Amino acid sequence: MVVFISDLHISDKTTGVQHLEIDAFEEALGNIARQAKNAGSKEITFVFLGDIFDLVRTTFWVQKPLIERPWGLPVNATPAQIAAVQTNAVALIDEIIEKNDKIFKMWGKPLPRKYHLPEKQTRIYIPGNHDRICNEFPALRERVIESLGLNIGRETQLDPHVPFDYYFHSSLYKVFARHGQEWDNYNFERVADWSQSGYIIPPPEHYLEIPIGEVIAAEVASLLPTAVCQNLKGKIDDDDLKIIIEHMKTIDDVRPMAAILPWLIDSLLTQTAMRQHRSIVVDALANAVRTVISAFDTLPFTQAWMEKHDSFAPLDYVDRLQLAILALKNLDITRVNRILQMAESRPAHAVEAILRIMPCIDDALRNDNYATMASKDLKRIESDPQFAKTLYMLYGHTHRAEQVPIDTPKDSSCQVYLNTGTWRPLYRQAVSQIGFMRWKNLTFTIFYNAEDDPKIKFQRPDPTFETWTGSLLDPLNHNPNDLTLPC
Repeated sequence: MVVFISDLHISDKTTGVQHLEIDAFEEALGNIARQAKNAGSKEITFVFLGDIFDLVRTTFWVQKPLIERPWGLPVNATPAQIAAVQTNAVALIDEIIEKNDKIFKMWGKPLPRKYHLPEKQTRIYIPGNHDRICNEFPALRERVIESLGLNIGRETQLDPHVPFDYYFHSSLYKVFARHGQEWDNYNFERVADWSQSGYIIPPPEHYLEIPIGEVIAAEVASLLPTAVCQNLKGKIDDDDLKIIIEHMKTIDDVRPMAAILPWLIDSLLTQTAMRQHRSIVVDALANAVRTVISAFDTLPFTQAWMEKHDSFAPLDYVDRLQLAILALKNLDITRVNRILQMAESRPAHAVEAILRIMPCIDDALRNDNYATMASKDLKRIESDPQFAKTLYMLYGHTHRAEQVPIDTPKDSSCQVYLNTGTWRPLYRQAVSQIGFMRWKNLTFTIFYNAEDDPKIKFQRPDPTFETWTGSLLDPLNHNPNDLTLPC
């Protein structure tokens, strides 16, 4: 059997602790073991399908000189400059591993017999966009191999000087999997190149090009809580400030991403500490947004990216980002306060007002089109004999677990798109666009074939799958005594 897990986003915790801890892994492994026993599986392969480590959502990089950050390197960087970035990246992943030692001590060695998993085990790692840099330097690959126990169960040991593959394929299980950033213009630099070219696997060097989404996460989302803290420090009680900042650290968990501004408005109406100090918080938030966005907009990398990707097409993805930057740099505090007043009595009208502030609402940010992309992927790979009989297309990246039938012909096997979801908490916007709920998520996907489970061959000739998703309502209640301020 093959088990897929993605988007754990295990971090250095400097922007909050959003990933699940060791108890979640132990519970998941117990469930996986039960499925393996029921199927009679003699071996198991774990596939870590990207964004296992998060080397982007951290305050680590902004504490380094710009030239020592991945996106701060000049075009003609010297070996010494590249080495400095590598040194920093190694220090960061070491920090992540150390701060999450229980998780990596578990995965870094054979899993204990107490989980009752099949004796024969293999582990495979595929980089995503938040752990993109792990495939850039041998020293980071070495850390990944050791911390995830990738050499366990292998006759031939992995060489850290050999890059990891960016996809997983099995003709036995008729599955093809990749992280999924390949369809995201903000998180993969060559979407147009590879999607229009017809080739199935983008060249490895394309994955190493730094996408703008990586810079947004590191230079904007990761910095915003600290900037708000600096603007509020001394103006309100420290306990209230800690609660506000801890809430701000979860901004990266809002889905769809285009709902971030409505989420902030909702927070100012519903979060006790933010509501009690609303006028001060709005002022601090607006100033923080303007400061962080302006700094991001003036980065040489940002300017070069805009120039490189802008096209003559009206309102392309570059134009939408530029509109977002413009709107946020000129965020009108008076207008925000008017919306807050309106939201208390006329929520639906407030939603419309928010959308007028943010003309950059982008369908691509909503991640609604991945089933369509999977359908295109399946059609493309049918032309290659190596992948011709693939039935299942797997992605991660969107943080939304899905199972979507792509094609169900009467005379042949069904094709299905699956998404492996995430293990992070998420804020989900209501369909009414009024209000949010937060819950923790845990998803894994299992594939079986006839060798795993002899009963399958009497039911259907093809491999089968199961997806398991758990959700737990998580209202994010914090004790100020357990929190620290980032400023």
